[in-house]
Amino acid sequence: MTRIVVPPLPENAINRCRPISALLKTQILHLHEAERRLPPRFRTEIYINEIKTEGDAAEYIRAVTEAIHEAHVAAVAKRLKLNRSSVIEIAAVAEDRLRKKGKVPHNSKPIQISGHASEQMRFRGTTEAEISEAILTTPWQPAENGRMECRKDFDFNALWNGRNYEIKQVRPIFVEEPGEIVVVTVYVYYF
Repeated sequence: MTRIVVPPLPENAINRCRPISALLKTQILHLHEAERRLPPRFRTEIYINEIKTEGDAAEYIRAVTEAIHEAHVAAVAKRLKLNRSSVIEIAAVAEDRLRKKGKVPHNSKPIQISGHASEQMRFRGTTEAEISEAILTTPWQPAENGRMECRKDFDFNALWNGRNYEIKQVRPIFVEEPGEIVVVTVYVYYF
């Protein structure tokens, strides 16, 4: 491996009392815009018009960077946390729909919807009951990364994003665990 020698910083390179440059002002504005998109509990509440020196800028940049990292960690933890309270409800709704159609599945495991799948479900226009019905009533096929998938067409006959569609196809991606099925994400297609 080639060794890269980094020259030492000149003594005047770091001056916490020096007025901020246009480049730092731009970086502060960029970070302030990013901070505004954070949930309120992660915002620094630092008034950016009071940032006058490189030291003030460094403190703000550090605080916002830490807040962004903390918000990211919290969001990942929330997505990975499974919505365990609705597991029984999901299975019950799906089984009720199947009973009405005379198609009660054998050996059905509880179905859990991950945080990510729950977000995608709402964003893409499907429900927990439709996901469960797809998993419980259609053939499974291997998907990427050792996961499974299936597809189920539902009568739709409604508007989605300003267009009328007759069919909605729900395609959950899931993992079969020994005691449960965990839905990782879901795709929805309209025809």
